[in-house]
Amino acid sequence: MTRKTATRPTIGATISTLAFAGCSLWLMAEAAVSPPLQSWMLALCAASCLAAAFRKQIAQALAMWSQRSKHRDDTGSASDAS
Repeated sequence: MTRKTATRPTIGATISTLAFAGCSLWLMAEAAVSPPLQSWMLALCAASCLAAAFRKQIAQALAMWSQRSKHRDDTGSASDAS
């Protein structure tokens, strides 16, 4: 049995989120003043750090999307006459 309760983010999760966001901003700033190849690599690292900063929101969005697509599949098969 699972319960849906509102949970507050832990201090560790908040600190890591801020660290990933800060690292992402720093990497983007470094990418802006770097040579082209290095700039692309730093931008890629910055994007991955930004994704890590928003990991909880991304996980929630993916869970909602998968539930919605599952619900869509369930309703589609129920109304199928064949």
